[in-house]
Amino acid sequence: LHEVQQTAQWHEQDSIYTELTLVSTSGLRVELTTRLPKTIASPRPLVLLLGGRRTGRDAVKLVTETHDVALAAISYPYSGDRKAKGIALVTDLYDIQQAIKDTTPALMLAMDYLATQPQINPKRIELAGVSLGAFFVSTPGALDQRFRRVWVIHGAGEPDKVLGKGTERYLSSPILRNLAGKLLGWMTLSHHLRPEDWVGRISPRPVIIINARNDPSFPASSITTLHNAANEPYEIIWMEGKHIMPSRVEIVDAISSLVLERVARDMTTIPDN
Repeated sequence: LHEVQQTAQWHEQDSIYTELTLVSTSGLRVELTTRLPKTIASPRPLVLLLGGRRTGRDAVKLVTETHDVALAAISYPYSGDRKAKGIALVTDLYDIQQAIKDTTPALMLAMDYLATQPQINPKRIELAGVSLGAFFVSTPGALDQRFRRVWVIHGAGEPDKVLGKGTERYLSSPILRNLAGKLLGWMTLSHHLRPEDWVGRISPRPVIIINARNDPSFPASSITTLHNAANEPYEIIWMEGKHIMPSRVEIVDAISSLVLERVARDMTTIPDN
């Protein structure tokens, strides 16, 4: 961490929001938002969030009740057009590849900053990847021993197969979808996104994997691959409902409550280690 630039700060209800840009010695720039309780009697546990491509650091704003847990979220270190869709993404291929490679160091850079803040307990910083973010967090979770626990929420393994399933509306043939997934995986360097290669290496720190029973986003076999790759101590939680999206407020509230209630409870029942 070379430089910290504060770009905005505001109060809303019981929280203080701060927008920051972190700059590393290598030149990597990371956009981070923190959300801290207005009144802090003692250093708080914190959950660092990585959500969808468009949600980015605004993920902290989607949580209704923080349970007195601090939050932070980063935006993907992507310099291309964030509104691009479909074939338009091909023109931004280099930026996509670079962002995929830079996301792990971006999360670790965020940890460099967060672990030094007096309002935050550095021994109780947890990492949570949601939806797209679920493909990324196992790598920094394994590499950076400072993350106390890792949450993999509404994710899967085998990103090539997941990319292929995403072409169902365009390709009716399973063979063509499989080929399309492999091509898209090769183009986007998706081998960097194989959580099954990393999630088992988080042990002996705990992992909690949350999936939705009615989630059409992933092949069932890809979810099984992720689950089978985890090592003790881990927990798998199945929830009812669809895939999490910012517009599905009930699902966002249910998952955030599950995570933050657990983090808050552990603060009082499990000593720092």
